[in-house]
Amino acid sequence: MRSTRPSGKGAIAVWWSEFKRLPYIMYTASAVVADHAARRGPGPVLRRYLSALPALIAATVLGIISAPAAAQVHDEELMLQAVFIGRLASYVEGSNWPVSTHENFVITVLRPDPFGELLDTLYRDKRIHGKPVEIRHAASLERLGSTDVLVVGAGTYRARHEAITYAQQNGILTIGLVPGFAAQGGIMQLNFVEQKARITINHEIALRNGLKIGAPLLSIAKVLRKEGP
Repeated sequence: MRSTRPSGKGAIAVWWSEFKRLPYIMYTASAVVADHAARRGPGPVLRRYLSALPALIAATVLGIISAPAAAQVHDEELMLQAVFIGRLASYVEGSNWPVSTHENFVITVLRPDPFGELLDTLYRDKRIHGKPVEIRHAASLERLGSTDVLVVGAGTYRARHEAITYAQQNGILTIGLVPGFAAQGGIMQLNFVEQKARITINHEIALRNGLKIGAPLLSIAKVLRKEGP
């Protein structure tokens, strides 16, 4: 059977494409390690990460990790968004948030849902604000029910506007995954620019909904504040 692996200039182009991805792959791995270390302590996790680092670099540079294979196995940006959702929510407090009548900390993803079962897998047996995490998926606002966090994906501008309005009326923390979400009235926006995570927070809307966002998160985010006196 003839090999489909590129050769000559084609192989060099593939190698260079993967080499340029190296910093982002390291960033992705570091984010996941940091999340685990925060919950389990840095010692063993950090040692395992450092021991695997040379092999990961070698695999990337030598082209063992190819772009198609990486896309099939793991979408780095989607994974980072999934991790960030829980981390962002953990920095928020409110007088009646999370909802006191909830036994679980409820995160609902409104369709279109980019995560599939990723959030269910990632947050299984996890806790936020001392409560077990429950992931829900809603096809529409009518089927939303009571929730602590509403994750809003792409959809249409009108659909996002309706979701934001509903959340503001019910004291729900909104996290949007598209540019412009915070400016539209959402509380938090998480998207990527040149493969780097960008967090935007509409501080005025958060305060209006009785939500206090921790200073550590505000210090690393772009914060939209009310202009004028």
